[in-house]
Amino acid sequence: MNKQLSKNKDVLMQYISETLLYLGFTPKLKGFNYANEAIYIYLNSSIADYNFKEVLSSIAQKYSITAKSVNSAIKTSIESAWCGNELNIYHELFSCSYIKADYPPTNSEFVATMAETIKLILGKSGSELYNNINAKYY
Repeated sequence: MNKQLSKNKDVLMQYISETLLYLGFTPKLKGFNYANEAIYIYLNSSIADYNFKEVLSSIAQKYSITAKSVNSAIKTSIESAWCGNELNIYHELFSCSYIKADYPPTNSEFVATMAETIKLILGKSGSELYNNINAKYY
């Protein structure tokens, strides 16, 4: 991997991690890393090509576990953050009508919404994300 691309990936992954921490995710839970990677994969794929099951399989293969384990870990992290945080944070970040106080979003909804929100926050899509993050934060 090109050194610049590697640095850009690290910067984007750090930004995603900081956003998850803001939402109340616990880095000690495995789902934190899996959600982080799932969001990164979504950010680097076109919406037409995005298939959540393939994302889970890709992450599972990387960690030598099952896709079901990855899905379960992400769900646990989402539920933990959802129950331990004020819902105003989620409304502020997502501003989606489907978010209800009693029900956290599904894994695929969460990952897709997070990725799209990050794109909106940074104001770019695709490879332009890296340059925009570097311009704003470094």
